[in-house]
Amino acid sequence: MNNDQFTLSARLSYKYRTGWSHLDRWQEIGTARRVPTGRPARWDENGESFRSLELLEVNAGTTRPENVKRAIGDTMQEGCRCEHDCCGHIQSSVYQVRRLDSNLYAVIIHGHRNL
Repeated sequence: MNNDQFTLSARLSYKYRTGWSHLDRWQEIGTARRVPTGRPARWDENGESFRSLELLEVNAGTTRPENVKRAIGDTMQEGCRCEHDCCGHIQSSVYQVRRLDSNLYAVIIHGHRNL
């Protein structure tokens, strides 16, 4: 994702794994926009896993902060749909979400290559 606005959605069912989570039921709760931090993702020395800090400006109306945090985690997870391991695709999940201001959230993402 770049600095463009994207939709935040809360996952209502958990029938499918991450790569197929789009088949679950979702509810849109608002939008988010990445705020540039100037800090690139930090990859380990082998280039197999990373940690990233993202700042998000969130517009979710009257949605409670804990529901916004959950939607951030649901929306920003990534996984592949490859039939075999070792495809090399990046899979990531939200490790922590912290509310900094009324509409500003810090998000720590951990990811790894499917090796």
